[in-house]
Amino acid sequence: MCILVLSHGQTGVERDFSINKELLEYSVKERSMISLGVIYDRIQAVGGIFNVDITQPLRSVVRRASIEYQSEVRKQEEAKKKNRGDK
Repeated sequence: MCILVLSHGQTGVERDFSINKELLEYSVKERSMISLGVIYDRIQAVGGIFNVDITQPLRSVVRRASIEYQSEVRKQEEAKKKNRGDK
């Protein structure tokens, strides 16, 4: 048996549920899964983790990705503070 409960107020829905946010999270998760698959395939192709060459261009890409990730985390934290009214 399933029960569906609908609230007559909109504040909770508007505050806690966003289709755009949900779609973005799904998209990010999907890209992450695809990326993990590509990485796994490459490691298998070279014969294991110990055979992966760590080159300078690879280090640069990882460093840049880390910086972009940290920047995105900061933006999200600032947006949360702004939404709560903090400054």
